[in-house]
Amino acid sequence: MKLFYIVSLIFVLFFGCSAKKPPLRDISNAKMALVKADNDKVKKYEAMKLINLQKKFSALKELMNQKRYEEAKFLSQEIQADARVLEKKVALKEANEAIKSKNGEINLINKNFTQIKEGE
Repeated sequence: MKLFYIVSLIFVLFFGCSAKKPPLRDISNAKMALVKADNDKVKKYEAMKLINLQKKFSALKELMNQKRYEEAKFLSQEIQADARVLEKKVALKEANEAIKSKNGEINLINKNFTQIKEGE
């Protein structure tokens, strides 16, 4: 019976430890997402959110140094999601600016057209 417990304990320890591998793929994806988000457009519209994202990545590195792999995996996935949201927000702000610009052009054309029509 003791042998069964010893074998079971070894089995749990062996497979338990192997489940706590560093989430290297997630971390790599988080780094790529951060690099992709770190551009002039994001810096123009959402500089503080980019800085917060960089701080999260620093925290991720610290979790890895402490071998807190489960937390690191979660944080790396959060960084990826935040980076995607950040890029979408910036794209939306750019689109809104383009719409405002085109509306201004349309208003100018309408004004000019009205002046021409009144001049006839």
